[in-house]
Amino acid sequence: TCTATQWLQDTIASDFVSGAFTHMLAVRMGRTGGSQATFRYQFNGFEGAGDARHGAELPILMGGTTEQLECSSWVRDAWLDSWVAFARSGNPNTTAMNGVWGPVGHHPCRAMFWDGLDGWSMDEGEILGSRRGLHATVDLWEECLSIMQSEDEQTRLGGALPVRLKPMRDGSEQE
Repeated sequence: TCTATQWLQDTIASDFVSGAFTHMLAVRMGRTGGSQATFRYQFNGFEGAGDARHGAELPILMGGTTEQLECSSWVRDAWLDSWVAFARSGNPNTTAMNGVWGPVGHHPCRAMFWDGLDGWSMDEGEILGSRRGLHATVDLWEECLSIMQSEDEQTRLGGALPVRLKPMRDGSEQE
């Protein structure tokens, strides 16, 4: 358990570093011509606390016993089964999921949420889509990348810059 201030600082740092890049990749992979098998998940901690940081799920998936990790054994088994399904077929759905985990496609906010005690639930974009801070961070990173690309192109083209389409949060593009 942490203070409200610590939780806010951790959430901002997590979004700034890993959350924003994950979202950018989901948007880019979901575009026409991108991967048709991009599946997104987010580990949210334990019992809906929303206290997980980047990489916090790795001990559940890679080591220790469920007693040491304070996670549910059925959740761990279900998650490992999902990884095995993905490794075998490129699709993380298990029989128990009944196909509910869809690829990102043109829905960059679609994600499977995992909880160490409560299991999985599918977010079709209602939760991630409403996170204004996450989207503002993505916009900031996209703008930084655009500036860097423009400087590279300007150098390569001897000063003339082509018209650039700006990627939008929903996966569309605008001038």
